[in-house]
Amino acid sequence: MAQITLPPYGGVVLMNGSSGVDVGMVQTTLTALGYPATVDGNYGSGTTRAVRAFQTNRGLTVDGSVGKVTWDSLMQGYAARFPALPVAYPGLVIRQGARGGCVQYVQSENNL
Repeated sequence: MAQITLPPYGGVVLMNGSSGVDVGMVQTTLTALGYPATVDGNYGSGTTRAVRAFQTNRGLTVDGSVGKVTWDSLMQGYAARFPALPVAYPGLVIRQGARGGCVQYVQSENNL
């Protein structure tokens, strides 16, 4: 069974008010792990609640934001639960000027 490669942490703490593809990836991953969040790329109160629940259950610092430790824990949790499946497409388009872990992932996967 092939190991999947997940997007690396993009270097920016995601929190209430953040938006973009990395937020969509967090929302998609949370939902897949049983912490429902609307996948719209906008980090609002629902995403904050889902992140807090995830952090609580994983024994992480509960602050409702996604920094490197929470991101890595989300991605590791997904890889453990779905070892041979890629992360579901969050339905958000990466546009010119976008930054973050998802952009790095696409660039590395396509050798850009």
